[in-house]
Amino acid sequence: MLTLRPLNKKDIPLVARWLYGKHAASWVESPEDWLADLHDKDTAFTHIIAEVDGNPMACCRTHSYSDNGYNMDYLIGALEYIPPGFDRVMLDRMLSMLKSQGAKSVSITPEENDKAACAFLESCYFQWDGGFYTYFLR
Repeated sequence: MLTLRPLNKKDIPLVARWLYGKHAASWVESPEDWLADLHDKDTAFTHIIAEVDGNPMACCRTHSYSDNGYNMDYLIGALEYIPPGFDRVMLDRMLSMLKSQGAKSVSITPEENDKAACAFLESCYFQWDGGFYTYFLR
């Protein structure tokens, strides 16, 4: 079962391994920025760990950019353990969480060369506007 929980300090070394791993290297431009945000208690970002059966699989970070709009980044880390459909369930849970916090829209900006992420977001009804993909919550 997939659960979401706040990131804690014990998660930081694991997320750092994910950020500097081969999988993330092609699209995470600045792992240092992510890590700085993880350590900054005054950051504007909220960091969430997605777990399957108690095992961390991904890290998401969100921040509000307008009254009802949020931006979200995500890093799927434990590729060898990801069950089928994990990414869609994780995204659905994150969208539900943000909606419960008052979000009306959620934007994600994948790297241009991450064609799989772009196709995934389009399959989840995110709309491309030339700068980012946005999902409008109802």
